[in-house]
Amino acid sequence: MNGGGGSSAGSAVTRAGAVRDALASITLLLGVAYQAIVEAANIVRQVATCARLQRGGRPMRLQDKVAIVTGAASGIGRSTAMLFAREGARLVLNDIDAQGLEALVLQMLKKRARTVAGNGR
Repeated sequence: MNGGGGSSAGSAVTRAGAVRDALASITLLLGVAYQAIVEAANIVRQVATCARLQRGGRPMRLQDKVAIVTGAASGIGRSTAMLFAREGARLVLNDIDAQGLEALVLQMLKKRARTVAGNGR
């Protein structure tokens, strides 16, 4: 009868060893996954740095913000729209001067600015 009890104890030791081996494998895989995530984050950081340097070396302060500019076809409104576009804003432009507004939008599209425009009439 003791032989049966020893067999049960032996299988428990075998199972404990298998669990220990599985945990070691999981720990190893988590370490590899962590290193991959760190490497991916470094790549993203490098790409962002390259993009920032291409824009003149400084971050775009209005990136992914929306700005509504009235009187955008000329004067202060035009200057504001151009500045906000350089800083990365998405623009909604309005002016009663449809031709001036169209000229501004065409100029901004050449610079890849994101705009929506309409005249007030």
